[in-house]
Amino acid sequence: MKKSRVLILILAVILSVQFTFAITIYKDTENHWSNDYIRWATNEVKILSGFEDGTFRPNNVMTRIEYVTALNDLIDNQGLMNIFDLETDEATIAYKDISADDWQYDEIQQLESYILNNKNNSISIKDILGEEDFQPEKAINRYEALLLSTAISLPPVDEIVNTFTDLDMNTPNYTYILEGIGNGFLKGYSDNTIRLEKELTRAEAATLLMRVGKELEQVNISYLTYAKFEPQAFARNLPQFQKPSEEDSNQLELHDRFIKAIASLQYIEFVGHIPYSERHLYDEKPLVTLWQLKNESYLNLIGNNYYIIKHDKSLDNEEILGLVNEGITHLFQHTTVEIEGLNKFLSIAMEVLPLDEAINRIEGYFEKVGNDHMKLSTGILLIDYYHANEDHEKLINIYRAMVNNSEGLTEELQANIIQNYIYLIYEVVGKDEALKESQNIYDRLVNENASNKMHLDFVMKGLIKELMQL
Repeated sequence: MKKSRVLILILAVILSVQFTFAITIYKDTENHWSNDYIRWATNEVKILSGFEDGTFRPNNVMTRIEYVTALNDLIDNQGLMNIFDLETDEATIAYKDISADDWQYDEIQQLESYILNNKNNSISIKDILGEEDFQPEKAINRYEALLLSTAISLPPVDEIVNTFTDLDMNTPNYTYILEGIGNGFLKGYSDNTIRLEKELTRAEAATLLMRVGKELEQVNISYLTYAKFEPQAFARNLPQFQKPSEEDSNQLELHDRFIKAIASLQYIEFVGHIPYSERHLYDEKPLVTLWQLKNESYLNLIGNNYYIIKHDKSLDNEEILGLVNEGITHLFQHTTVEIEGLNKFLSIAMEVLPLDEAINRIEGYFEKVGNDHMKLSTGILLIDYYHANEDHEKLINIYRAMVNNSEGLTEELQANIIQNYIYLIYEVVGKDEALKESQNIYDRLVNENASNKMHLDFVMKGLIKELMQL
């Protein structure tokens, strides 16, 4: 009896897991152009569904009430239904063919309430669908679906240019149509038409809803926040510092000895000793080698001094200070060279030198350095200091320089640097300047290469739209 219960329990768990990860696949969409959009709408956000026979019927038309309900579900899924503290009583629905007892009434009222509370638009459902009858089972057309979607969204960031031959200023709600097109909700056809009168298919509805959903995600994220950076984001775990030129055979030989010495130091630190059978692979006296390299004019002076300071326990404070100052002098003599792991050395300098002196010297290097990566990694140290001391003017200047030299970074780091910079401008100078600077950065770094910078494009548009709402 007990075994049976255990087996039943296991089976229930397995079925539960299988159900949790089940994906509905429709037999009539696998080769359809909209398959990815349909999967998103039916599986990921579950705002549309298929039919009992296992089909989605992508070429069937979408009705007005179906689209309204899908928009409500999309808003609700994003957690935005209460973002405006909605007063549904304000949204009075007076259609001749819809009574307060009909289930459609609640759906229409809910969407109308959200639209009325969206201060970025002054359009209503009746402006879009007409005054007298709602006609819930009537097929919705591209014009109506686009305007309903635009009514719950924010204006686009990019300048909108009408290039469609069948769209002009005499079209009702022309401005809002352009806003929806500017947000990328509807695309045109190959003959340069937009065909707003065309009925919307279920496949087109899934596509449009996914684009609207991505735009709503931007509304639901606050970008005006400050995130602290870690210097490690700009350095490798095992810094090699200044690597010699491939043409300099003497320096390459010295560098090989350096690499072998620090690998040996790392091995000894981890294991405790070098086994006899592996001595031929390592340097038995790595510290001696590092000191010898100093006397042989090894170019990687900062890296060499760093590992001596870290591992030579016989050094006194004066000797450590001498090694640090020697490294900083070398640093100012090589302002165009990339020195990987420099943050680790400068962190020691900040511990050894009086803090004001260390900051002044790091600031001096930051101003002189001509290597983008070095400017970024050095700026990270200064940011922490200025942030802790609430020196907002210097903090903004450092971020401005980092934004202008951030091209080589990952999109995530680049976006975080820009967010912090704009946040500081917003807090210190104000919204107008923050919005202006955001638009300048977007135009310079993102707009021309948006297809290659999708994450940065998403973040920058969200940041600009958030500022526009304030």
